[in-house]
Amino acid sequence: MERAILTSTGLDELRRELDRLRQELAADDNALAQSMERAGDPDEVGEYLDAQRDEELIARRIAVLEKWLEDVTVVDDVPASHERAELGARAEFEDIDTRVRSSFELVSSPESNVERGRLSIDSPVGHALLGHHTGDSVEVVTPKGRRHLRLLAIR
Repeated sequence: MERAILTSTGLDELRRELDRLRQELAADDNALAQSMERAGDPDEVGEYLDAQRDEELIARRIAVLEKWLEDVTVVDDVPASHERAELGARAEFEDIDTRVRSSFELVSSPESNVERGRLSIDSPVGHALLGHHTGDSVEVVTPKGRRHLRLLAIR
């Protein structure tokens, strides 16, 4: 895994997520032990397997977060200028073909969360916008096909 690049906000969010997951894993250990006791009953085997799977998923996410956080570079949340789309900037753009407008903060992969308006610079759209200026048009190939975007504003 390569070095994670995070904004200070992203670093704080990942640390909070790690703390929350560690607490959840500790609570799940207790739930797993209880479901293991009941697993002798054939009706309870599914509950035990579900609890075990959930615990494994949480443990994997914890391992990923710990790895990112052990070797991280923190950058300013606010880009140096509002002239170029760069890490930490909010890019407002329009799909030229559909006229659908979008606005996302450009962040590193570990911070990415599209539902919260945070787009990874490693995603096809984020990567295509990176380094461009207001008014620039870019073409990007996404899993849904080729898109033509115009950068409307950088905040």
